[in-house]
Amino acid sequence: PAAEPKPAEPAGPAEPGPKEAAPPKPAEPAAEPRPDEPAEPKPAEPAAPGPAPAAPGPAGPPPAPAEDLRPTLTVAEFFGEAADGQKGCEGARMQASWATNQGERAFDTAELKEHFTLGPGEALPLVDSQDPARPGGVLLLQVRKPGFAWWTVRLAPADGKPVSLLPYLRNGRLELAVRGEMGGETIRVGLADASDPPKPALLSLDRVAKVTTTWQVLRIPLRALRAVVPDLDFEHVTALWLTSASGRPLTLYLDDLRVVNPVGDGGR
Repeated sequence: PAAEPKPAEPAGPAEPGPKEAAPPKPAEPAAEPRPDEPAEPKPAEPAAPGPAPAAPGPAGPPPAPAEDLRPTLTVAEFFGEAADGQKGCEGARMQASWATNQGERAFDTAELKEHFTLGPGEALPLVDSQDPARPGGVLLLQVRKPGFAWWTVRLAPADGKPVSLLPYLRNGRLELAVRGEMGGETIRVGLADASDPPKPALLSLDRVAKVTTTWQVLRIPLRALRAVVPDLDFEHVTALWLTSASGRPLTLYLDDLRVVNPVGDGGR
C-alpha cells in the first residue's frame, strides 16, 4: 500500500526584507525671540563692487577753497601808496558814539583823543611800519580804553569819488595788510554805499583769519559781503569801513586797503 503523504510543515517566519524609510519629521518652527532678548542680527549682505569709501576725516569745517593766485589789478584804492610814492590818511577819520537812554551821543573831540590815538583832524595817524617792505608809513588803529559803545573809521576811495565794483562781484575781493600788537585782535571790515542812513556790509576779521604779530594780507571776497547785505549798491561804493567788534582795547597796524580783481577777468 502506498505510504501516506506527510503533512506539510508550517512555514516559519518570513525573512525580514528591506525596511521602509520613516516619513520625514515636520520642521520645528523657529523659536520666537523673547521681548527682553535682542533679535539675533542677520549677516550683512556682500556690498556691491565699487570704489572703497573714503576714510572719515577729523571733525571740523570743510577746507577753504584753493587761493586764487592769478595776478590782480587794483580796481579801488582806499589806502596805499599813491602814484607819487606818498601815502595819505586824511580821510581816515575816527567817529564814535555812546549809547545812552536818549539814543546815541557822538564823542566830542576831547573824548575821542582820550579813547583813541589820533592824528590831526581826528584822523588815524600815519606811523613808521619798521618794515623795509612797507615804506611810507602805515595806519595806526589804537583803542586805548575799554567800554565804548561804537566806533567807525570811514576811508573814501583815493580820488574821493564813488566807485563801481559791480563788474567784479564774481572774483573780486577786498584786501588789507594787517599786523596786531598782541595777536588775536579783531575788528569788522567792509564796504558801504551812499544810502542814508548807511547800511554797510561788514565781516569780522576773525572769520577770515587770525590776526598775528606779523604782517599778513587778509582777503574778503566781494560775494561774501554781498551775502551780508544783498541790496548793497555795488555800483556806487563810497567808503571802506573799519568798525568795532568788541569793547576791548587794541592796537592794529593797517596798510594797502584796496579792492582787487584777477587780471583779464571782468565777469560778474
